[in-house]
Amino acid sequence: MGEYGNWNSTEKELIDELHRWAATLGIAGFFVTLVPERIGQKQVLDEVRQFVSRKLVLIHSGCRGRKFIFHAEGWRLTVTFFPTDSVVSEQYALKNKVQFFRSRPSAAPSIPEKSL
Repeated sequence: MGEYGNWNSTEKELIDELHRWAATLGIAGFFVTLVPERIGQKQVLDEVRQFVSRKLVLIHSGCRGRKFIFHAEGWRLTVTFFPTDSVVSEQYALKNKVQFFRSRPSAAPSIPEKSL
């Protein structure tokens, strides 16, 4: 079972399959991201489909959460529903870390000068 960033070719193929599926989702009003944190050895596309469908029903029935954790068969995926018809809430916004550090000059590392 691979951890984030240390995947073998089989695990990468499983992840690619999930991402291709997520890219073709035609959910009106939402863009869905799948972020793998732990990868199992078994293909779980059918289980992920069912999970996304159940969470979409929850969202349409009034659930305010947009980030869910899928875990089965050794997998752990973070599934986030981003609305396409409104501004993303601050808690779900994707931040640009470069902008964050530029707004805080004291956090930027200093570059030492080389002495000759």
